[in-house]
Formats: sequence, C-alpha cells, structure tokens
Amino acid sequence: MDNDNRILALAIVVVVVLGFLGFVFGDVTGFAVRNREKVLSRMYLSSNPDILDEFSPTVDSGDFIYITVETGSSGIKDEVSFYEQVGTNPRKRAKTFLGCTGYMCRPNRVVSKKYKTSHFWDGEYCARVYDREFREDVEVCFFVK
Repeated sequence: MDNDNRILALAIVVVVVLGFLGFVFGDVTGFAVRNREKVLSRMYLSSNPDILDEFSPTVDSGDFIYITVETGSSGIKDEVSFYEQVGTNPRKRAKTFLGCTGYMCRPNRVVSKKYKTSHFWDGEYCARVYDREFREDVEVCFFVK
C-alpha cells in the first residue's frame, strides 16, 4: 500500500510540473502564432490554361478566362465577382464560386477555376476576390472583344 501512495504522489507531482511548464511556455508558443506575417491574396488571369499570368489578357466573348488565386494568410471568400468597367462606376455582371470547402478558401493555398464569359460581354472587365486578412478586394482586369 505504501508503494501505491508513492506512485500516486509521483504522478501528481509530474502532472503539476507539466502544467506549470505548459503555463510558463504557453506565452512563448502563442506569441509566435499571434505575430505571423500577414500576406495579401494574389489573383492571376489568363486566356490560356497553360499560362499562369498574362499582362492584360484578352479573350473573345464566349471564351474561357482562367483564374488562379493564391489565398493569403487568412484565406478568401469562395466567390469571384466580375465587373464591367464603365467610366468610374463598375457594374457587377456575374459571379462564380471557386469550389472551396464552405464559404471560404483556406489560407496559403492555390485555387484555380476556368470561367466562360458571356457572349454579350464586350470591353474591359475586372475579376475580384475578397481577402479576409486585409478585408479588401483583390482585383485583376481583362478585355473581352
């Protein structure tokens, strides 16, 4: 019976020491997580599936535009909105979902999608995704002829 009491006392001491160490070093490990680098999402558009990014891509109306998004440090909303650039007031024309889990795309991922433009589109259009870390839209424009 005396041996059982020693084992029980030793187990209690080990649990208390581990709890103390976890409490002391909890600030150290939590500090690293709280001070992570904030990264803005990036979006690329292309008229060709074999090219990641084109400068001012141009597609024919009814053709595909290829979208690639590098999600930032907090992810993005699972939605790409398309706006027609008319003067200073963009007009929302369409939206598509990237197919991520739930309503958002997880952080630090690469997501791709192809989207077929409307046969009625003509002019300058922009695609937007919402970055959750910086709470702002990331936008890239393209031309439809």
